[in-house]
Amino acid sequence: MAESVQINKSLFTLRKVILALSEASIKKGDSRAKAHIPYRDGSLTRLLKHALGGNSHTLMVACISPSDRYADENASTLAYAAKARSITNVAVVNVDPHAAQVQALKAEVAALKLEVSRLQQLLLLT
Repeated sequence: MAESVQINKSLFTLRKVILALSEASIKKGDSRAKAHIPYRDGSLTRLLKHALGGNSHTLMVACISPSDRYADENASTLAYAAKARSITNVAVVNVDPHAAQVQALKAEVAALKLEVSRLQQLLLLT
């Protein structure tokens, strides 16, 4: 019983996060940083924080039943999926901030090695 309560609480929190993210995505003029997204309200949303609203491509699957018996649940699932679909993340390649500096230093080392070898040849010629 307690486990099902926790599962329902986590799913409710996930729903709140998806609603907040979809509203923030719809309001393109506003920054997502200004909107409060309740990631910390549940352990599931804490785990999914980077996948839901971070720097990633995320796929969410909504499963529905072909039976008329589950029409209400199917409609609810499709509404939930539509909200999730409106969330837009702009994923960019994560680059090490020191990578450019490392490349510049490697190029400088190569240039200095060329200069050293050129100067050594000049010394040998004289």
